[in-house]
Amino acid sequence: SHYFELVNLPRLWQPPHAEVSGQLRWESDNGRWNASAWVKNLTNAFYYTIRGDLMSGFGLDYNHISAPRTFGVSVGTRF
Repeated sequence: SHYFELVNLPRLWQPPHAEVSGQLRWESDNGRWNASAWVKNLTNAFYYTIRGDLMSGFGLDYNHISAPRTFGVSVGTRF
């Protein structure tokens, strides 16, 4: 866990978290073709990446949250 501000404001505290990501990759014997399946943030964990105290100037806090679970397939070749 950690605070996002130097003065350790309790409202800008980040609880502990973990992000699980992974990739499975295949490559042909000659190295010309490859394919992979990947996932980021497998558990769809919600956490803040940036938080800032803007209360005195704007009356609010700035919060930037993590990206949701994303996944895909990539295919490639070498010439």
